[in-house]
Amino acid sequence: MTLTNAQIKQGIKYKQLDLINTKGKRPRGISIDPASKMYNLQLRALQFALENKKSDDKIFCARGEQMHKAIKSVQNWVYNNRDKFEHEGRINRNNAREIVRQARDNKTDIKAPRTHITTHGLRHSYAHNLYTEFLQQKIERDREKNIKELEKEARLEISALLGHGRESITRIYTPK
Repeated sequence: MTLTNAQIKQGIKYKQLDLINTKGKRPRGISIDPASKMYNLQLRALQFALENKKSDDKIFCARGEQMHKAIKSVQNWVYNNRDKFEHEGRINRNNAREIVRQARDNKTDIKAPRTHITTHGLRHSYAHNLYTEFLQQKIERDREKNIKELEKEARLEISALLGHGRESITRIYTPK
């Protein structure tokens, strides 16, 4: 949320978005790799952020605006616009929990329903997609290594990007 216009411009220029004031106070860099399947999406997102910046300095926070209000504003935007970018058939999280609880109580094996996208859900999607891409690259580069070892390496890379520092937490974000 404290992303600055200068950080975005540097990220586009050098293909590396450097984050400094992050959750957990762990600085990290996010590669904007032209070889990535997400490269065009990443570039478009950064350019969109610059074009729609809130102030001359910050992307998401207008001058004098309190950070928690800026965060709430982004969360509201996702809530109010998710019908434009999420797949049909997603349901409210509480309804999904009730469906899963009833299935568990009735000892019925079901696939958990997909819930509406949230800001944290976007973080999950980002991590999931990067993990899949990193793992595929590792498999193609190093066919001799054990798949479990490659999966762990990919999770560690994602862990660093998310600022967790522990591979075990990153398992929540990556496919089973």
